[in-house]
Amino acid sequence: MKTGFGFFKLKFALFTIVLVVISNVLQSQNTFEKYYDLGGSFTEFGYCVTPSYDGGFVIAGRQGININTVNLLLMKIDSVGQIVWYKSYGSTNTQTWSYAVKETVDSGYILTGLHSDINGTYSVYAMRTNSLGDTLWTKGYIVTGLNAMVGSDILEAADSGYVLMCDYVDDIDSNWALQLIRLTSQGDTMWTKCIRRNSGVISGGLSQTADGGYIIAGTINPSGNDNSILLVKTDEFLDTVWCKELVNPNGLSYILNRTRCVQQTSDGGYFVCGTAWDINNSTTGVLMIKTDNNGDTLWKRIISNTGTENGSGGGFQTSDNGFIVCGGSGASGNGDALLIKTNNLGIPQWNSTFGGINNDLANSVISTNGGGFLICGMETSWGDGSGVYVVRTDSSGFAITSTSETEVADPHVISIYPNPVNNTSHIDLGTEWYRDGCFVRILDLTGRVVLEIKPEGQYVELNAQKLNAGIYVCAVSYLNTQLTTSVLFIVE
Repeated sequence: MKTGFGFFKLKFALFTIVLVVISNVLQSQNTFEKYYDLGGSFTEFGYCVTPSYDGGFVIAGRQGININTVNLLLMKIDSVGQIVWYKSYGSTNTQTWSYAVKETVDSGYILTGLHSDINGTYSVYAMRTNSLGDTLWTKGYIVTGLNAMVGSDILEAADSGYVLMCDYVDDIDSNWALQLIRLTSQGDTMWTKCIRRNSGVISGGLSQTADGGYIIAGTINPSGNDNSILLVKTDEFLDTVWCKELVNPNGLSYILNRTRCVQQTSDGGYFVCGTAWDINNSTTGVLMIKTDNNGDTLWKRIISNTGTENGSGGGFQTSDNGFIVCGGSGASGNGDALLIKTNNLGIPQWNSTFGGINNDLANSVISTNGGGFLICGMETSWGDGSGVYVVRTDSSGFAITSTSETEVADPHVISIYPNPVNNTSHIDLGTEWYRDGCFVRILDLTGRVVLEIKPEGQYVELNAQKLNAGIYVCAVSYLNTQLTTSVLFIVE
């Protein structure tokens, strides 16, 4: 067997290898705080995050290229926050970004947001990708002649189609209206539903319910101080079952951002979260509302310690029947990302803030393996001025906050995900190995080659079904040189 200097390292003591593997396993349970600078003077912004099938996370948002060009950003990180891949979609003098991303049943992704073409014409935007972020299709949905519209959320339906929720300014009365678009698996429109109010309404969240229908939250009179929350329960065909208006007290204004802010709870009721603004005192607090299964309010909480808290990142019910909400806290210009955990009655159990000396914010939160949480958003405290910000905490909201920057992956560095491997996994060869020709060998700890693969692209599928449980080495070598790199992985 032809070997290079990398193969001699395979003769390390077994004790050393075991220590490395144990360290990798323990790392998957660690907390972290990271920001992501993806090159140049670009500004990155993470709007939403979804868990990946392999234990990693996929984040969507936007990447500013220059004053006239904004691209849609889609990036995948592993369980310890290292970049697996990232994509930037767009073209010169256009603007495209995503407010929502969801993993699909085939481990791909569905996204929605907005697009503005070179002429400044806006449309609701949807994109479907495979598991590696490669585009399968993109669609634009122009629902009015006006240039104010955005896709705010999207869900996969039982037939592999999609339900897309968007906002637009209505041609009829120049007010915001909420539109629901039912799509085929290829993104073609099947039918639409519209929710209107005399003073306008914008969306604040879309979730599927246990009966196959949907629950929708929105804000009536979104541009005024005298607003209220609209809850709409629909059946699977998006026909309205009931509608409730949660009226705010005098002097308060409710704000629901376009994010994950409404969810059916384990008792069949609903949880809504956002921000309450006290108009008279110019203070804000995290808003939490719990309703019964008919949308009638059971309790409402406004959590504010400094008068600057907000729940702009949304939240959900946790496994212990409590609730988690993320957003921000602090004065404009030097705020921190905020994470609040409550019990089942909305009474705070703990709150955590994260960030540096400038303005940092959490825009989305999900649960992680082990009962912890992961938030994503934006930071302006490090790097070139604005970057994607991610914090993974334990179940008590604690994270090691020695902030580190994660740059774009080295083109010569290979990675395997998921790791440990169950049945199949993927080998990412980076951008240099496969281009110049290489071969892949899988070796056991004795140095015996158990599998050889000739790659046909950057990503290689690793079928581990014929491998016994244990520790293996994936070694990649150039065809015409002795240069080799390797990575350890575990087969369960």
